[in-house]
Amino acid sequence: MKEKSARPPSLTVVGETPENGLKPPRKFGAAGESLWTRVQNDYLIQDVGGLELLAQCCAAADRAEALAAIIEVMGSNRSATEPHALGRGPQGSLVIFSTV
Repeated sequence: MKEKSARPPSLTVVGETPENGLKPPRKFGAAGESLWTRVQNDYLIQDVGGLELLAQCCAAADRAEALAAIIEVMGSNRSATEPHALGRGPQGSLVIFSTV
């Protein structure tokens, strides 16, 4: 039978470092990086599926911010019957934007 040690086991506290999951997998703009940091600070997502979904949300936040800036300069056509030109995606498909 193994004897009990008089000393307690040594433990190490693992901090929130980029090496353990807080670092984004790719470069994001201000909106995407802010979203990544806020979500990771609260949830520390580490599974591959969760990280990819978060990365997609961050990319969408960057795109929405960029499009909002363009629309601010070009103006909105809310009274027009046709969708705004920036609301068209590849091959003319209609793109739906939402707030993440």
